[in-house]
Amino acid sequence: MESTLIKSDVIIIGAGLAGLTAAHELKKKDDSLNVMILEANSRVGGRLFSKEVLVGGQNVSIELGGQFLTSTQTELLDLLADLQLDTLELAGTPFKQLYFCSTHCSPLWRTGAFNATSGFKGWVRQFEWVYLLNRLKNYESAILIKHPYIKPKLAEYLDTISLHGFLRDFCYFASNRDMFEIVVLRIFGRSSTEISLLMFLIYSKSMGGVHELFGPTKKLAIAGGSAALLDRLAKTIGVDSIVTNQPVQCIVTDDEKVYVTSSTQQIYVCQRVICAIPPEHLPMVQFEPNLGPKMAKSVKSWSSGNMIKFVVVYSRPFWKDHRLSGTMACLQGKQIQKVCSGLPITQVFDASLSTNEDDPGILSGLLAGPAALQWGEINPETLKLSIIETLSEYFGHWAQNETHHIELHYWDQEIFSSSPICSQRLGCLEYAYTLRDPHQDKVFFAGAELSVQWMGQMAGAVLSGTRAAIQVLDDLRPQSLSTKDYKVLKSIHLSTEDRFPKHVQSSRNYGIYRWTLFLPMTCIAFGYGACFLRDKWCGIFIPMH
Repeated sequence: MESTLIKSDVIIIGAGLAGLTAAHELKKKDDSLNVMILEANSRVGGRLFSKEVLVGGQNVSIELGGQFLTSTQTELLDLLADLQLDTLELAGTPFKQLYFCSTHCSPLWRTGAFNATSGFKGWVRQFEWVYLLNRLKNYESAILIKHPYIKPKLAEYLDTISLHGFLRDFCYFASNRDMFEIVVLRIFGRSSTEISLLMFLIYSKSMGGVHELFGPTKKLAIAGGSAALLDRLAKTIGVDSIVTNQPVQCIVTDDEKVYVTSSTQQIYVCQRVICAIPPEHLPMVQFEPNLGPKMAKSVKSWSSGNMIKFVVVYSRPFWKDHRLSGTMACLQGKQIQKVCSGLPITQVFDASLSTNEDDPGILSGLLAGPAALQWGEINPETLKLSIIETLSEYFGHWAQNETHHIELHYWDQEIFSSSPICSQRLGCLEYAYTLRDPHQDKVFFAGAELSVQWMGQMAGAVLSGTRAAIQVLDDLRPQSLSTKDYKVLKSIHLSTEDRFPKHVQSSRNYGIYRWTLFLPMTCIAFGYGACFLRDKWCGIFIPMH
């Protein structure tokens, strides 16, 4: 029996970006460590998935998973620089974007964060939008990502109310509610009724704040696509160290070693384990001893939404000829069916990396939430035809007539991966932070959802994988760690200031409250009514001679 054991220093479960980054950090800090990665799928990458298609005689690389980063995600940029990979700026256009609202029969033309609707109603709608963002910003400042329940009463209130419930109470205009709904569908693949306000605030704060979440951001892409990143990471780790088609069934921890058993009944023995799989898949692994009660409760409450990603490649970006940016967002409603009889595409965006209008044009899009669940049951070829027909109704008949190639990926049908990001159910965030701590001091957890910054993004996966690697090195090779590494370890634990924050009353309060909105509106309405009545009815007060 002993001869069948495969020995290693560290075993990483999951060859997604978090797992590969953890292995890269371990080998970078101490090359003498024997690191092995076990991957359940037949490919590496997890939520990163790219492929090449032939369009117009050209090989075009397309991304069916995560693909974008921003200039502020320094940890991911540092990893790319370490692997000698460049970034490309997305080829954007100043053209208008199409947004379809659930209460409008025609597209709302938008050039920024607010509807370009003139008049008093449009101004009030914009004012309400600012009010909502500032109210959410105030909530963000009161919560702590590393421990959301540090203020239990506030956290319990935010965790038990859904984002939909918050918008129902504080948002009057349907178009503003629709903007939140579209963003939630794009991120979580769920309706706002299924996402707690606390979960949304934790995500937005990890992204830099709610204003940054809804504001314009300059997007970057990896030169060569995600395939280049995965290939470089695999080479630095060692291709022979990655074993695919090895779903892990059991992790047994004793006083000295950790034993990992795969579905093929192969047993691996090591000193430390890093579980870098989506948290909703952790219940598929049996832990001995069992996870602690708080950690077990956290594991059971994670789940992912529904999403289908599609990519349409054209021989050139025809939408620019019609002064369209290629960006469209839509929330399905009864009125939308009057505009488009096709399926409800949640979002479409221009994913072209070249500014040359003779190069292939790429439109990427999402079907998220209930739409993905409903349309995922039909034949893929029928779904492709429906997508093209829908794009032609939104953008013009060129979308159907021009030469194109379309690819689909059903993320909600992945067995060992998930996209969009996993989220906690309503009222279950109290123990979510426990997965950042080790189990039995030998099993560590990593993943984009467990990052304290850039949650659910590629940068979040890099941060989480780096953190798990530093935790392992702190046990096995503490001499290889730097001061910067110990600061990373410190960042995931509560400090004295976090536990007992100083409440300083600011001399100025920039929050926008209900009276701030309605008192000026009431005064303006009375003034407008007085002027209107004076101009229309003042003649009846003129004495007759």
